[in-house]
Amino acid sequence: FVSIASSGNVGIGTTGPASLLQVYGSTNSITASFYSGGSSSNMSIKLGRTSDEGTLALAGAANAYLTGAAVGDVVLRTDGATKLMFGTNNLAAMTIDSSQNVGIGTTSPASKLDVTGDVIFREGLQVANTATASYSRFGTTATTHSNWISSADDLFISADLEGRGSLSFAGTASLS
Repeated sequence: FVSIASSGNVGIGTTGPASLLQVYGSTNSITASFYSGGSSSNMSIKLGRTSDEGTLALAGAANAYLTGAAVGDVVLRTDGATKLMFGTNNLAAMTIDSSQNVGIGTTSPASKLDVTGDVIFREGLQVANTATASYSRFGTTATTHSNWISSADDLFISADLEGRGSLSFAGTASLS
């Protein structure tokens, strides 16, 4: 059932809607469905204070809502120079700013990826403009020592390495 309160609030499944639109279901599951009339239709839910500020959309055409979106892609975007934020427990967990910098654990990322806190890489880590490798690598050249550098536990540095303090090796080490 649908009700309209004297305040103008609309309720679906409730006679006392507390907001402009309130949907209430007495079962364990509530689904709101939005369908378009054609397979190439764009669909969106827009949020804003006085104009569109955020959009959740389904692309019905290439590049709809975002450059690079394909038909059927779900798009979540800001409609201005604002941040897109994700959070848990009322705390910001990840922020994408208007420069497309991504912050994890920070709401003001200073680079393409800005992480506050410890990071664990379960697979290989590659730094710089490198091709896929099975080992962690700093630099742009691949190893010529595949008999030693070949697994995710191995680290290859293809440029100068400078150290301060103590340096220790367990096992075979080769320096040149």
